Amino acid sequence: MMLDLGQFPLVRILPINTTQIAPERQIELLLDREQPFVLMMHRRDERHPDDNPENRKSRSRFFKQNRDRLKRLCAAAILVEGDSPVSPPIKAMAWGLSKAFGVPFHFAHDEDLAVSLARRYVVVQTTDHSISRDALAASLVPPRHAD
Repeated sequence: MMLDLGQFPLVRILPINTTQIAPERQIELLLDREQPFVLMMHRRDERHPDDNPENRKSRSRFFKQNRDRLKRLCAAAILVEGDSPVSPPIKAMAWGLSKAFGVPFHFAHDEDLAVSLARRYVVVQTTDHSISRDALAASLVPPRHAD
C-alpha cells in the first residue's frame, strides 16, 4: 500500500508501495501534516500483495492507536466500486468501522462520483497531477526546523 498525495487533500491509496516508507509510517506522516484529507481507493486495488493476517492485525492495531487523529483529520473515506458493486454484508461491515472510527465511509460507482463526494468534505484539485516516487517520498517527509 502507498499513499498518493498528488491531489492532496484527496489522498489515493494505491496497491503497490514503490517507496521505502512503510505504509504505517506514510499514514503517520500524513497525519503529522495536521490538515484534513479524504482517503480514496478503487475496489480493484483492495487486495494488496502484502495482505495477510499478520499485516491486517498490525494495521488494525495501528488504526486503533491513531483513532483520535484519524477521526479529527480524515474527513471521509471513499471506495470506488467500479462495475462490481460491493456486497451488502461488506458495506455493513464498512459502515460499522466508519462508526467505530468516526470517519464517514462512502461507496461510489466511479471516479467522478468519488471526487464529487470528496468535495463535500475538502477542496479537491480538479487537474490530474501525477506524482513521482521521489516527489511522493519528499511530500511525506516533514520539513526540518532550524534549531
